[in-house]
Amino acid sequence: NSLAAAPGLMVRIATAILVLGIYIKLLFLPYPLNCDYAYNSIPFVGFGNIWVLLTIVIYALIGGLGVYRLIKNKKDPWAFGLLFFLATMALFTNVFFLTGSQMGERFLFFSSVGFCLVVALAIEKWIIKSEVSFPLFLQNKPALGVLIPICLIFSVLTIARNNDWKDNYTLYKTDLEKAPNDCRLYFYLGDEMSENTYAAEPDTAKQRQILNQSIAYMRKSLEIFPDYTDEHTELGKAYLMVANYDSAIYHFKRAIALSPYQSIAANNLGTAYLRTGKLKDAIAAYNLAITINAGFVAAYYNLGCSYIQTMQIDSAVYSLNKALALDPNYISAYMQLGIAYYSNNKLDLAAANVKKVLEADPNNVDAMNTLGAIYLKSGKFPEALELFKKTVALNPKYVNGYSNMGHCYFQMKQYQAAIDAINKELSLNPGAVNDIPYIALCYQAMGNREMALKYEAIAKQYYANFKLP
Repeated sequence: NSLAAAPGLMVRIATAILVLGIYIKLLFLPYPLNCDYAYNSIPFVGFGNIWVLLTIVIYALIGGLGVYRLIKNKKDPWAFGLLFFLATMALFTNVFFLTGSQMGERFLFFSSVGFCLVVALAIEKWIIKSEVSFPLFLQNKPALGVLIPICLIFSVLTIARNNDWKDNYTLYKTDLEKAPNDCRLYFYLGDEMSENTYAAEPDTAKQRQILNQSIAYMRKSLEIFPDYTDEHTELGKAYLMVANYDSAIYHFKRAIALSPYQSIAANNLGTAYLRTGKLKDAIAAYNLAITINAGFVAAYYNLGCSYIQTMQIDSAVYSLNKALALDPNYISAYMQLGIAYYSNNKLDLAAANVKKVLEADPNNVDAMNTLGAIYLKSGKFPEALELFKKTVALNPKYVNGYSNMGHCYFQMKQYQAAIDAINKELSLNPGAVNDIPYIALCYQAMGNREMALKYEAIAKQYYANFKLP
């Protein structure tokens, strides 16, 4: 509720009264309609504002007339309609206490019953001028002359408004044109574009344009309301998606500074640090996210991944097991746990965890390749080779699969097959020079001294200390 940010009690109450006047206007003319009324869509005003004073007069007349007629006749339908309107409207006034929102068209729903009753009574009294049954009412030309145009006009308005609700993007974009100073509509639109519009667009160039436009909307939101905590979090996330890590880090930090409950911002801050190689800062950020939200599964998972990169394997195992305790179906955690155990030479535990990934997703080539690497390290060469073959069959461009296959063939003394696998790896990724020494060793083992020396020379370009045994 943006009224909470009003510069004083009197301004807050005056602005709340102005909103009550807008409700009256919407009852007679529900146009334009907006899905949201957030900060600065309705600027703060004081009691010197003419519309505030007029609203006070209108509500005083409604209340005075309702009480007057009730005193005269306790069963007076006019009094019921007028006082029902006021009583139900009082729940959403923001005058006596703040509600969840400064304004919402839905808050008129109950009150409109009283309004409609009074309008019906007015038509009966001044247009029909008598109590009639519905069939006779349909024969009353003056009454129909009023109601038919109203029904037609409001039907057109309703149908036109329905089109605005086609999807979130259409709704936010349309309503933003009617409320260009609503900070939350910019937030909603930017978030919708970065989350859903972006994901639905297959073209990478267009995806970049969508993200840039999303960032522009979110920045506009912060121009209107610089301390919009959730907006800092979402803008940081958008910057993370375009690899603008400095800006992402700034906005995540700003969100955390504004609110002690921003566990998502803390987790995303850790990811920004992780991607920029600041592992110590990443671990601190993920720990902060967990401190804020002890049940934050993704934060435990990310913390475990960070510990793996810093070779703090026991801490990695603890964090990943914590993630799985909170969510036993978090498949990625099993994968990373397998990698952690692999790094710690606990190969049986490593294999058991990676197998759980393959149980859930039998065609997961990363898991397949990792399990093959575990078998390779365990000396189970035929089993490893079978997995590497399956990996590259499923994804013929899976570079690491060819590398591991080459290592496996080398260990099995199938040297030509090892050379072929590593050459395939190099054809896909010429920068994968780590395996060139294996080619030299294979040729030497095959007795081809000339080719062995050739690849030894190539390897020395990258590894000064490499020499054939």
